[in-house]
Amino acid sequence: MFSTLLFIIDQYRKFRDDVPCVTFDQPLYDKAVDIATAAKLNIVCRLGGFHTVMNFLGAIGYIMDGSGLESLLELTYGPNTVQQILTRKAYMRV
Repeated sequence: MFSTLLFIIDQYRKFRDDVPCVTFDQPLYDKAVDIATAAKLNIVCRLGGFHTVMNFLGAIGYIMDGSGLESLLELTYGPNTVQQILTRKAYMRV
């Protein structure tokens, strides 16, 4: 991962002078942030769109727990699906 981040920085600097930004999925994002922080690399690591949405839904589920949001979502989705969505376990990408 470290050599990949260095390669991205090197390639990016051939075309631009600002800070490179790279997008990862959840497991690689965690590792990339740890490595970039420890090595003090000048790169921005971003979480991919799908995982960002999953984290956002999990935060909503945590904050809105017991508010009746589950009942509202159960009008569209089944009870098990609502539980999975609001705990960041699964969400159908349609």
